[in-house]
Amino acid sequence: MRGQPIPQYYFDRPLSALFEICFKSGFVLDGLEEPTFATAVGDGRPNWANITDIPPALIARMRQR
Repeated sequence: MRGQPIPQYYFDRPLSALFEICFKSGFVLDGLEEPTFATAVGDGRPNWANITDIPPALIARMRQR
């Protein structure tokens, strides 16, 4: 982001890479949600208050077989 005092590193990973260790350990995925926030009035800059169609979190529920 422009104006950030220190660059922030981020790494895009496929979901298979994130869940692989769980699956190899005997877990199964039995729930998945991507909640979004309700629409709120903002000043027009990109933020979670005015970008409501992109989920800010992925919530996964897993259980052991």
